[in-house]
Amino acid sequence: MILQSFHNIQDKLHKFYSKYYKRLLIKGLMFFTLFGVLFLFFILSIEYYLWLNSTGRLILFLVFLGVELYLLYYYIIKPLLYLFKIRRGLSNKQAS
Repeated sequence: MILQSFHNIQDKLHKFYSKYYKRLLIKGLMFFTLFGVLFLFFILSIEYYLWLNSTGRLILFLVFLGVELYLLYYYIIKPLLYLFKIRRGLSNKQAS
């Protein structure tokens, strides 16, 4: 009886983990898209108004690529690692 209740609570916690990280992933996809598009417009406006040479464009491209990779890691890959339990996330005490 007590063991059944314990397993029931653990199942509810695992469902909460899954729901929490899926919600975090959906929020991350929206932020990644929003920030990526805004940063793209920012980079494009810098290039449009300054008429940079090829070196300046390369630097802008590398900055854009670096920022996009960071946003991809922070908002999409990190929640995926938690969702698939590759990385340790919330403990049972924190989730409860």
